[in-house]
Amino acid sequence: MLSTRSDVYNRHGQRERAKDDGSDGKIVGGAEGRTRSLKRIDARTYEDMDKTNGKTTMTRRLVLAPDGKSATITMTGTNNDGKPVKNVVVFEKQ
Repeated sequence: MLSTRSDVYNRHGQRERAKDDGSDGKIVGGAEGRTRSLKRIDARTYEDMDKTNGKTTMTRRLVLAPDGKSATITMTGTNNDGKPVKNVVVFEKQ
């Protein structure tokens, strides 16, 4: 089975690294108690979660189309003000 690692650079240029094993990792440069996890659901689906003090605040699910020509990211949770968020973003290969 393949494993995936995600390297993301935050707004301060600091690298955040996550493995797809579902384990929580500290968000670099984030507030104390903030973590992120990345989990591979199947060959085309990934889910990552942001947590604050163990409570999930944002979930993102990325699904790649079977033909590889598009990807859909669905984000649900709460923003920094505690207000509900639900966004769907579709990327298409040009």
